[in-house]
Amino acid sequence: MLHDLMTGLWATNAVSGPLPYTVLVLGGALVGFLATQSGLRTRQAGRRRARGVVVAAAAGVVASALIYWLVAVVWNPFGIPVPDVVLFYFCALGAGVGVAVLSLQRARWWRRVVSVIAVVSVGAAASLASAAAFGLTPTLGSFVGRAPAAAIEPLSIQPFGRAEAVTDLASTWHAPPGMPEKGRLGSVQIPAVHSGFGARDAGLYLPPAALVEGAPKLPLMIMMMGQPGDPDPQYVGKVLDEFAARHDGLAPIVVVADQLGDPSQDPGCSDSARFGKAETYITKDVVEWADANLHVQTSGASRTIGGYSNGGACALLYAARYPEKFGNLLDISGEIYPGSENPDALLQSVFDGDQAAYDAQKPETVLATHRYPGSVAVFTAGSDDPVYVAAARAAQAAASAAGFGTRYAEIPHGGHVLGAIMGGFENGFTALYPRLGLG
Repeated sequence: MLHDLMTGLWATNAVSGPLPYTVLVLGGALVGFLATQSGLRTRQAGRRRARGVVVAAAAGVVASALIYWLVAVVWNPFGIPVPDVVLFYFCALGAGVGVAVLSLQRARWWRRVVSVIAVVSVGAAASLASAAAFGLTPTLGSFVGRAPAAAIEPLSIQPFGRAEAVTDLASTWHAPPGMPEKGRLGSVQIPAVHSGFGARDAGLYLPPAALVEGAPKLPLMIMMMGQPGDPDPQYVGKVLDEFAARHDGLAPIVVVADQLGDPSQDPGCSDSARFGKAETYITKDVVEWADANLHVQTSGASRTIGGYSNGGACALLYAARYPEKFGNLLDISGEIYPGSENPDALLQSVFDGDQAAYDAQKPETVLATHRYPGSVAVFTAGSDDPVYVAAARAAQAAASAAGFGTRYAEIPHGGHVLGAIMGGFENGFTALYPRLGLG
């Protein structure tokens, strides 16, 4: 019962409906109450109070706008475009905090309590609204990394032909009676046997065909999300449930692995003294664990390495360095190389200032010295995400020159968040399903 209750709680809509509006109305009402209830008896004192409220709100707006400019424009630590509407939410929060802080001066205890509650409510409303602008947290659970997001309409892309080294399940498999309609999501701790890397638990998606007696060996996908971000399987699971529904329950088994260790750090897809052996963890520990513990095909042609944003840079690098392990690549709005949004910082934190070592870890360097006649790659980016459109096109050109079979797709108005992710999966699996023998 508690599990059902929590499941319902995490599924609460955080974008529209009672929750965000309740938080917004509560915060606005409390700030309005604080602004109008001065507690002063004379008209002159009331006017002074009104002027103080205006000044406090204006000061809060100016301070918030300055912080926004410094963080989102000047610093922009994650190298992604911030939706313009976030500035409005930031300023509204600043105005509310300014009024609440003013109300703390020489106030009775109950006004202090109301002021604190007002700040929390306005802060929660601004956070929910800003997160909704990015599009990655449509539910309360997804706001804290625990619930699924909605899919977008599928888009078409030219598919690859089937790889001879994979099992042609599309022709030989038939869904048995009683097969679940949807796959199963979960998490698993993957031991860092070789790397010692401090990874968080991996996400796991098992498609319907994997949940029946006599399940076939399925293709494997290892997926990595962005930074900051969580190894959350719910986005890819949502899309693959739709594909599985059209293909007798067939879909890849997906391990969403953690290449970061902590969302605040960027190991640069590499083995390093500071952050640990992230590359060894993904390419050896995760692969060996999946082969030993999941009912998957083990040929390189049946494995896909995928990534979004930061994870896309890692996926491109690992596909280039380990073609015998990963014959397929799905790069969704990926960085052109690890740390491309702030290369100077990564040069110092991961490579101790060794520029040659950093350059050797860039995918373009690896691709320029190898050939990949049996590998394929799909690159996608949001059409209104110019930095990552340029990165995707450059990555496709480098991979194609090295012998990859490639596909490229832009997601209309996908930005760099939910639309780009879901559209990237839609396009990627449309191209890869025949290649993997699934449809």
